[in-house]
Amino acid sequence: MFKEDLYWSYGSNCYGARMLARCPGARLFSTAVLRDYRLVERLYADIEEAPGNAVYGVLWRISDEDRHRLDRCEGVAKGIYTRDTFCVQCGQRFYRVFTYVMTPEARRQRDGISYPEEYRRICSSGVRQHGLPDVFGTSAARRIG
Repeated sequence: MFKEDLYWSYGSNCYGARMLARCPGARLFSTAVLRDYRLVERLYADIEEAPGNAVYGVLWRISDEDRHRLDRCEGVAKGIYTRDTFCVQCGQRFYRVFTYVMTPEARRQRDGISYPEEYRRICSSGVRQHGLPDVFGTSAARRIG
């Protein structure tokens, strides 16, 4: 049986070429917003609850095989990110999706560390490719304090 999931990317996997290199079977679905969260710069992109804020990202339809590939790329087995489910808004519709968030240990180790410039460039290219706000081209995503 072939099963597909909706994956919501908010960092470097917004960039089509990167996503397809990691997940050759991925198909672009749409863009979507996660309400009451904010993007946080912790060496790589992370999200955390923040009422009144929003994070924009890209929805991809992916297979189970591609989901396993993403788990490896995102360092799930290494304890860097964990896979979690969220509800994102796409126009007037809401979708249950999965995405990756940093583990508490990774957050402690990486908090306050800026994005590498190449990562920032890939993320910026990805959001611009889909007409989303480019928070990666600036320090807007950096956590202050």
